[in-house]
Amino acid sequence: MEPEIINNNMVNRKKMIKTKNTIIQIGKITPKVAVILDVVPVDSPILLSESTINHIQNRHPKDYARYGKYIAKIINTPDYVGLRPTDGTVVYVKEFTFENENVKLAVRATKKGVLFVRSLYVITESRLDNYLKKGTVKVLT
Repeated sequence: MEPEIINNNMVNRKKMIKTKNTIIQIGKITPKVAVILDVVPVDSPILLSESTINHIQNRHPKDYARYGKYIAKIINTPDYVGLRPTDGTVVYVKEFTFENENVKLAVRATKKGVLFVRSLYVITESRLDNYLKKGTVKVLT
Protein backbone atom coordinates (compact mmCIF):
# COMPACT_ATOMS: atom_id res chain seq x y z
CA MET A 1 0.00 0.00 0.00
CA GLU A 2 1.44 3.37 -1.04
CA PRO A 3 1.58 6.10 1.60
CA GLU A 4 -1.00 8.83 1.36
CA ILE A 5 0.71 12.17 0.74
CA ILE A 6 -1.07 15.24 2.05
CA ASN A 7 0.33 18.67 1.18
CA ASN A 8 0.23 20.78 4.33
CA ASN A 9 2.34 23.43 6.00
CA MET A 10 1.03 22.92 9.52
CA VAL A 11 1.20 19.83 11.69
CA ASN A 12 -2.45 19.29 12.52
CA ARG A 13 -2.89 15.76 13.78
CA LYS A 14 -6.68 16.10 13.75
CA LYS A 15 -6.58 16.46 9.97
CA MET A 16 -4.19 13.54 9.53
CA ILE A 17 -5.87 10.24 8.79
CA LYS A 18 -4.93 7.85 11.58
CA THR A 19 -3.12 5.19 9.58
CA LYS A 20 0.44 3.98 9.75
CA ASN A 21 1.14 5.17 6.20
CA THR A 22 -0.11 8.76 6.45
CA ILE A 23 2.52 11.26 5.34
CA ILE A 24 2.32 15.02 4.89
CA GLN A 25 4.59 17.35 2.99
CA ILE A 26 5.72 19.79 5.68
CA GLY A 27 8.20 21.84 3.67
CA LYS A 28 10.88 21.75 1.01
CA ILE A 29 14.57 22.50 0.57
CA THR A 30 14.67 26.23 -0.08
CA PRO A 31 17.09 27.74 -2.61
CA LYS A 32 19.03 29.43 0.22
CA VAL A 33 19.53 26.12 2.07
CA ALA A 34 20.41 24.28 -1.14
CA VAL A 35 23.16 26.83 -1.89
CA ILE A 36 24.66 26.57 1.62
CA LEU A 37 24.57 22.75 1.70
CA ASP A 38 25.67 22.43 -1.95
CA VAL A 39 24.44 18.85 -2.29
CA VAL A 40 20.70 18.82 -1.69
CA PRO A 41 18.47 19.54 -4.71
CA VAL A 42 16.43 22.75 -4.42
CA ASP A 43 12.68 22.33 -3.89
CA SER A 44 13.06 18.72 -2.71
CA PRO A 45 9.95 18.02 -0.63
CA ILE A 46 10.38 17.29 3.08
CA LEU A 47 7.86 14.82 4.44
CA LEU A 48 6.59 14.06 7.94
CA SER A 49 4.98 10.77 8.91
CA GLU A 50 2.66 9.85 11.74
CA SER A 51 5.27 7.36 12.99
CA THR A 52 7.88 10.15 13.23
CA ILE A 53 5.46 12.31 15.22
CA ASN A 54 4.96 9.37 17.58
CA HIS A 55 8.74 8.86 17.83
CA ILE A 56 9.34 12.53 18.71
CA GLN A 57 6.51 12.51 21.24
CA ASN A 58 7.96 9.41 22.92
CA ARG A 59 11.62 10.53 22.91
CA HIS A 60 11.17 14.28 23.46
CA PRO A 61 7.62 14.82 24.79
CA LYS A 62 8.18 18.27 26.31
CA ASP A 63 10.02 19.53 23.24
CA TYR A 64 7.29 18.26 20.91
CA ALA A 65 4.57 19.79 23.08
CA ARG A 66 6.24 23.19 22.85
CA TYR A 67 7.66 23.13 19.33
CA GLY A 68 5.87 20.44 17.29
CA LYS A 69 3.51 23.02 15.83
CA TYR A 70 6.54 24.94 14.49
CA ILE A 71 8.08 22.15 12.38
CA ALA A 72 7.16 23.89 9.11
CA LYS A 73 8.50 27.21 10.44
CA ILE A 74 11.81 25.60 11.43
CA ILE A 75 12.19 24.15 7.92
CA ASN A 76 11.07 27.28 6.07
CA THR A 77 12.90 29.90 8.18
CA PRO A 78 15.82 28.29 10.00
CA ASP A 79 18.51 30.38 11.67
CA TYR A 80 21.20 27.73 11.08
CA VAL A 81 21.54 24.81 8.70
CA GLY A 82 24.07 22.04 8.21
CA LEU A 83 24.75 18.67 6.67
CA ARG A 84 26.07 15.84 8.80
CA PRO A 85 28.73 14.14 6.64
CA THR A 86 28.41 10.69 8.23
CA ASP A 87 24.84 10.02 7.09
CA GLY A 88 23.74 13.04 5.03
CA THR A 89 21.29 14.30 7.64
CA VAL A 90 20.17 17.87 6.99
CA VAL A 91 20.22 19.77 10.27
CA TYR A 92 17.97 22.77 10.87
CA VAL A 93 18.24 24.92 14.00
CA LYS A 94 15.79 27.65 14.93
CA GLU A 95 16.18 30.13 17.80
CA PHE A 96 12.96 30.69 19.72
CA THR A 97 13.52 33.94 21.58
CA PHE A 98 10.21 33.76 23.44
CA GLU A 99 11.48 30.61 25.19
CA ASN A 100 15.20 31.45 24.90
CA GLU A 101 15.81 28.01 23.39
CA ASN A 102 17.34 26.55 20.23
CA VAL A 103 15.46 23.74 18.52
CA LYS A 104 17.19 21.22 16.28
CA LEU A 105 15.28 19.40 13.57
CA ALA A 106 16.87 16.52 11.66
CA VAL A 107 15.87 15.57 8.10
CA ARG A 108 17.28 12.45 6.50
CA ALA A 109 16.86 10.85 3.07
CA THR A 110 15.62 7.32 2.58
CA LYS A 111 17.55 4.92 0.32
CA LYS A 112 15.37 6.22 -2.52
CA GLY A 113 16.34 9.82 -1.74
CA VAL A 114 13.04 10.91 -0.18
CA LEU A 115 13.56 13.44 2.64
CA PHE A 116 11.78 12.81 5.95
CA VAL A 117 11.79 14.68 9.25
CA ARG A 118 13.47 12.31 11.72
CA SER A 119 13.68 14.16 15.03
CA LEU A 120 13.10 17.42 16.86
CA TYR A 121 14.54 18.48 20.21
CA VAL A 122 15.96 21.41 22.16
CA ILE A 123 19.74 21.91 22.18
CA THR A 124 21.74 24.03 24.59
CA GLU A 125 23.48 27.26 23.65
CA SER A 126 26.86 25.57 24.22
CA ARG A 127 25.91 22.73 21.82
CA LEU A 128 24.96 25.29 19.19
CA ASP A 129 28.26 27.13 19.77
CA ASN A 130 30.14 23.84 19.29
CA TYR A 131 28.26 23.16 16.04
CA LEU A 132 29.18 26.64 14.80
CA LYS A 133 32.88 26.29 15.80
CA LYS A 134 33.17 22.91 14.11
CA GLY A 135 31.28 24.09 11.04
CA THR A 136 28.55 21.48 11.56
CA VAL A 137 25.97 24.25 11.05
CA LYS A 138 26.22 27.60 9.32
CA VAL A 139 24.33 30.81 9.93
CA LEU A 140 21.64 31.53 7.35
CA THR A 141 22.01 35.16 6.34
